[in-house]
Amino acid sequence: MDLEQLCAEGISLSEDSLFVTIMGLKSFCAFAGVISVLLITYFEDLTKSFHKNARMIVYLHFGMVAISATGSLLSDGYDFLRFTAIKSMNIEEDCSVHPFSARVGASFKLIKIFGTSGIIGTIFAWSLERLCATIFAKSYEKKSSKLGASLCLVAIGLAIVDVSVHLSRIDFSALLSMVSVTKPAIDISMKFYYGLAAIEIVSVLLLGCIWIMNVRYNSIKSRIFSTLAYKSQIQENIEAVSFMFPVAFIHCFFGLTAALIVPSIALSIEDPLHKAKSIAEFDLVVLYYVVLPITLFWRNYVKRKNAKRVVELKVHGDSLNNHFTMLRKLFN
Repeated sequence: MDLEQLCAEGISLSEDSLFVTIMGLKSFCAFAGVISVLLITYFEDLTKSFHKNARMIVYLHFGMVAISATGSLLSDGYDFLRFTAIKSMNIEEDCSVHPFSARVGASFKLIKIFGTSGIIGTIFAWSLERLCATIFAKSYEKKSSKLGASLCLVAIGLAIVDVSVHLSRIDFSALLSMVSVTKPAIDISMKFYYGLAAIEIVSVLLLGCIWIMNVRYNSIKSRIFSTLAYKSQIQENIEAVSFMFPVAFIHCFFGLTAALIVPSIALSIEDPLHKAKSIAEFDLVVLYYVVLPITLFWRNYVKRKNAKRVVELKVHGDSLNNHFTMLRKLFN
């Protein structure tokens, strides 16, 4: 494709106010997501009582969200700047929106692809870890961190495979009018969406089944004869799945939107530019970068508030006991 046509495409995209607005909003969500995820990683205490395997996977999940959000910020933010600030600086030139190398645009996209696949991989790893914690509940608290490390490697491996497949199809010699993985890799990317969607659905269903199993174990009468370690593990499983299920469900909702709507639209469009534009507009995964921290901050706040209330009730109860003790001493 010649430079003149690429320049015309860039200018056309920059004049699409809806598209530019979407790029700006996505950039903001990605930036807010990076900051928020770093904060929630530092301040959250919802997972402190979980097994080290579970915590390992949770923190890898946070890391993958930060990587995906960074890739989105670079991809969408770069286009947003090119179509607004940089265009206004080049307004006197014949081409105010210059094309750029696929080495830049595809690299930004690959960062996001790695993080997004890692998010799905860690949710799947979490569901497998909780399944093991349920099956081996009587002895799981003594388990080493090998299981968690292995599942983390599986999640990272999934992300590496996704990136490797894209790398094999990207045309790095091409010039682009907007950030994308180039035409040869777009179709394989859409097919990968379907596979990741299947993994997400399995993860959510598995977490739901694990929660039901542990709640049933927790309610049966024979539980009174179980060991303290077993009871403690069952309770941890319930709390852990209650923590992760909303996270998995939220991402599954946004992920399924991307995995079903985006490929359906993209595979039916022949024009590479229109295809890349449609993918960018309907990619709702960026909302997860903001919704996840908000959800966890809220749950963290509620947990601390409830803990404070319990302490206040205990202090109040102790003061009443002291009061009655003093009265008994006074009258005896």
